Amino acid sequence: MGKYGGTYDVRYSRRELRRRRLRTLSYIGLVLLAVATVAVVLMAMAR
Repeated sequence: MGKYGGTYDVRYSRRELRRRRLRTLSYIGLVLLAVATVAVVLMAMAR
């Protein structure tokens, strides 16, 4: 019972890590898009 519960916990933690990793990647992507848009606007303003 103990070993089974441990493996189940590990699987759950792995799923949570994957979800967190996807969330962080999505946040980084949004930040990169925002920075890119700001850079383009600044370039247009400079011209």
